[in-house]
Amino acid sequence: MRTRWKCVAGAVVAGALVTGCGPDPNDTVPGIAADPNSDNSVTGFELQWEVVGDHKTIKAGEMTFTFTNVGTIKHELLVIRTDLPVGKIPVGADGRINEADPNSLNVGETGDLDVGKTITFKAKLEPGKYQLVCNITNHYKNGMYMAFTVD
Repeated sequence: MRTRWKCVAGAVVAGALVTGCGPDPNDTVPGIAADPNSDNSVTGFELQWEVVGDHKTIKAGEMTFTFTNVGTIKHELLVIRTDLPVGKIPVGADGRINEADPNSLNVGETGDLDVGKTITFKAKLEPGKYQLVCNITNHYKNGMYMAFTVD
């Protein structure tokens, strides 16, 4: 899970401005309340231009994905099985990943996810490497992906 940081200006001490940064305890992000010990669920969120989930490694089998769109535009979430490096799945002239390509196969998805909405879906995952991606035109190219491994 990613921690958001809050930076604040402090006071002027001996002619220098003192500032500090640290975790922002008031910054709660919808979708990141899952049990970190859960072996069969991934919870997270999407925003511009990022996909964030609470697990980087999960166990094979039926998985439940619960994601919230905390961005300002529509997104979607696909589970792509691929051995390609994160962010390196080829994108066509239409700005999208070919979801039927055996090198980047779509094994589960949300469909369109409107702003502020949360959706839950299930996918049966075999051991391997995966990426969670948004495949709306140019969103993957803009950084909307996250790698994870299934053991």
